[in-house]
Amino acid sequence: MGIHFLHSHYHKREHIWKWESKFKNIFVHAYPSEMEEVLQKTPELKRLQFNTKVDSFFYDEFLQSFKKRIWVGNNPSKLFDDFPNYTYSIPNFYQFKHNLELNHKNIDNGKLAFASRGETRKCMHWMHGYKGYILSSKYDYQNLKDSTSYSFPNIKFYQWNPDIHHTFMKKDFGIFHGAYFKEPFGYSIFQAIDYGKLPIIHTDWAKAVDYKYRASTKNEFDKCIKRILSDSQEVRYTEFAKLKTYMMAFDNLESWIKDVVKVFK
Repeated sequence: MGIHFLHSHYHKREHIWKWESKFKNIFVHAYPSEMEEVLQKTPELKRLQFNTKVDSFFYDEFLQSFKKRIWVGNNPSKLFDDFPNYTYSIPNFYQFKHNLELNHKNIDNGKLAFASRGETRKCMHWMHGYKGYILSSKYDYQNLKDSTSYSFPNIKFYQWNPDIHHTFMKKDFGIFHGAYFKEPFGYSIFQAIDYGKLPIIHTDWAKAVDYKYRASTKNEFDKCIKRILSDSQEVRYTEFAKLKTYMMAFDNLESWIKDVVKVFK
């Protein structure tokens, strides 16, 4: 009767495209034109690396094929400017399971961690020069080292595997690198807070929160780390609590289900 996309591809696939007449609803997790635009406008991000082929021209044509488009991000998107009609906002949800407190001893040791995809806009390369851990794709990590001067001498790398995620997040780091450009929802940032880590987030992410540990350049990122290390435990906890309070608004699974069901009526 109809095809609904809970997560879509970003380039044309003929075996799927031939069913265009049955396309109904699409949940948009990231908007390719924004992903490409930020890389073009940010000189620091010279490399263009995604985890899959991205064709923004195709994707815009693809989106026009659907009756409804649902944006799952908690941040604004130009998707609504480009597709003002029948485009809806239903942010994703995150259920807190661990609710760990900040471990100031782990913050004070200066170790950082990155646990996300290795695409350019997520700035994995900002981890260079620090001690800590990376949980990501081995291919993306090696590609970054092979095509740049970043060697990550003090970083221990782990190949992404959901079975080791919990153990990874319990490691002895206290600062989490979540300063991703054009991050739609930021699931890994929610996870960091859930595990009692203090994230550095992008200047434009969750702007409704008066959160001080933000960065949009490598220089700002470095300054942010120094600021965290010099701040008192009280200040750190206050910032942590601000961000967690904001995130708790997305912890209602039942409410999210009701909003999603309405889309299919």
